[in-house]
Amino acid sequence: MTSIYARCCRITLALMALSAPALIYGAWQTLQVNANSPIDWVSFDFPARQDYERFRSSFESGDVIVVSWPGCSIDDERLDTFERRLDSSPDARDSNGNPYFSNVLTTTGTIREMTSPPLSLSTMEAASRLRGSLVGQDGRSACGIVVCTSDGLRDRAQAVALVQRILADDCKVPVADQHLAGPIIDGLSVDRASFESLNRFAGPSSLLILLLTWRCLRSWRTGLAVFVIATYCQFASLAAVHFCGEAMNAVLMVMPPLVLVLGVSGGIHLVNYLYDAINHEGREGAAARAVRLGWLPCALSSGTTALGLASLLVSDLKPIRQFGFYGALGVVATFVLLFLVLPGAFEIWPKFAASARNSDHGPSQVAWQSWVVGVIRRRSKLIVAVSTALMIVTAVGATKIRTSVRIQTLFASDSRILEDYRWIEERVVPLVPIEVLVHVGHQCPLSVYERLELVRQVEARLAHLPEVQGTLSATDFTPSVAESGGARQSVTKTIVRRKLEQNLDRFVELGYLAKDPNAQHWRVTARVSSIDDIDYGLFLAEVRAAVEPLVDDYRQKGVDHISVTYTGVMPLVHEIQRGLVHDLFNSFLSAMVVITLTMIAVEREIVAGLVSMVPNFFPIVLLFGAMGWLGRPMDIGSVMTASIALGMAIDGTLHYLTFYRREIERTDSPPVAVEAAFTHCAAAMVESTVVCGFGLMPFALSAFLPTGRFAWMILGLLWAALAGGLIVLPALLLGHCGRFFRRKKSSVFDSSKSSKS
Repeated sequence: MTSIYARCCRITLALMALSAPALIYGAWQTLQVNANSPIDWVSFDFPARQDYERFRSSFESGDVIVVSWPGCSIDDERLDTFERRLDSSPDARDSNGNPYFSNVLTTTGTIREMTSPPLSLSTMEAASRLRGSLVGQDGRSACGIVVCTSDGLRDRAQAVALVQRILADDCKVPVADQHLAGPIIDGLSVDRASFESLNRFAGPSSLLILLLTWRCLRSWRTGLAVFVIATYCQFASLAAVHFCGEAMNAVLMVMPPLVLVLGVSGGIHLVNYLYDAINHEGREGAAARAVRLGWLPCALSSGTTALGLASLLVSDLKPIRQFGFYGALGVVATFVLLFLVLPGAFEIWPKFAASARNSDHGPSQVAWQSWVVGVIRRRSKLIVAVSTALMIVTAVGATKIRTSVRIQTLFASDSRILEDYRWIEERVVPLVPIEVLVHVGHQCPLSVYERLELVRQVEARLAHLPEVQGTLSATDFTPSVAESGGARQSVTKTIVRRKLEQNLDRFVELGYLAKDPNAQHWRVTARVSSIDDIDYGLFLAEVRAAVEPLVDDYRQKGVDHISVTYTGVMPLVHEIQRGLVHDLFNSFLSAMVVITLTMIAVEREIVAGLVSMVPNFFPIVLLFGAMGWLGRPMDIGSVMTASIALGMAIDGTLHYLTFYRREIERTDSPPVAVEAAFTHCAAAMVESTVVCGFGLMPFALSAFLPTGRFAWMILGLLWAALAGGLIVLPALLLGHCGRFFRRKKSSVFDSSKSSKS
């Protein structure tokens, strides 16, 4: 008679085969679209983004490409050629005819305009006014700034390729000499680096995981079965991104391999229960015994891992929320399929069960396990004391953690993008614009001339800040008027005021004034370095401290209806960095609370539940505390690892306590129970750590640093979690804390009592 496990296995395999083409299609479609822009990481409700979106709607997109090359100067005719060709190119549109670029601003074109009537400045004066914005500090170096539309941002690979082609073909600037920077280049570089990481390392990672699984399970049939199920769920999580109408991003790139290693890890633990059942009581009924003993710890371990991932949903950053949702979906799907397929496979195909006999503990394995347990038994108090001291010291370091999503934390120092950044900033202009918007209501009594004077004072205060290397505003496009008295100067001022009032639309065309029914918005741009070690939080505080007293002076003089907004890409990025710390704390706190409550419910004892969480906090406090002490910045890749690691670390604890409970209720001897639990699950815990940790290691070689840091941090957290589960937890159980685990018939794990050791 066919058992229910065999029937479930056959039906599930048939459904997997039928659905595989759709999942492969969905996964492929997901990998065709990549969206990487820090602006899109946060919702429109994010205050800093609201300010930035208002700026973009009033002026222009901050999505620009800054272009320069060796020999590019204020009289380089190639800049004019570049501007003309880019404006007229039929390729500068998408398939629907929408333009990629909204504006092309060059140093030569701007100087030509400033030296023409009505301003009629000298070339030297014009270059002096543009120094630090469009002209280098030497007064000669020049650049072009290409402003992209939303369509250009979406098709940035084509837009950038067109810019490079025009520079090479029409301006005769070889690609090797072209230096491009700006948010568009940032996003495109992240696109390429993250895709390259997946394309380059996914294959080696999968092959390594398969080999490690085969080696750990000592059976190519069992290893391949576990690997195929995990791979299927990996494709399912990728396909879900497409079918839910969302796009791939750099953060999601490490989600599929993470789902794969987590699935294999869960499969190793389930196979360990099947092997244990067969080796102790034979093949007959082994599937039922293994499921009866292992379903709850496996369900809880998968559930807590999924909870750790799902806790990322509290994040304000969209990529982190997506990672948490689709990662949790993949983990749950893997748990379900493993239990639907593997127990039945062991019943249907005898060769699966034959592998169990070959997997029994050999003399060398028993020897090292006995030696480790002996050390723990003799030094349990010392282990607890040292672990506690380490956690206290590193917890202090965790308070020093800093975050960064700056370009320097995304790529290696010798990468082309950082070389271009350094070249442009050293020879031409700084690349980070800080936008200060002076809002003047229509009821404000200031005349146009007086409003421009206010803007001039704001610009002057910004120019005096040490970090600011250049400023630009509407006042740089107005004639200078001497402040001496005399009839001639009075007449000149009167003429200038009249012309200013008549030509406000010119400032609008230049992009330094915006008007709406309620107010005029005057723009002042200050440029600072993107590669210098600037604390942008402190710098923005300096900007406010410089500008706000000026506005207060006007208000004290009875001039109301004036306000100031500070925005730009870097203020937005700074708020995102603050959000990273907030997300780390909130997601980790959410996961910690839910998983702690779960452990208390499992143990049906508050103290026992809390004690069981100590080895799970151990790796997280250790690693993040070390990051704080070493001054290593936390980026968008590493911010997710705390919650993920907490969910993964609990796996070993649950499996260890399952066997410990079974033995303590049989023998009532903590030393015997600790050793028996160690013997039963230490190998599986080590094997799952090896597969998860080293399976992701190829990604540590990624040129996209957040991916590499994620792989290294997961490896470190997993090994620290293994030490917590196999050293700290047994030491706690052998000490005074062990008495809280010696209650009869009180644990949820009591359902496993009927299974013999």
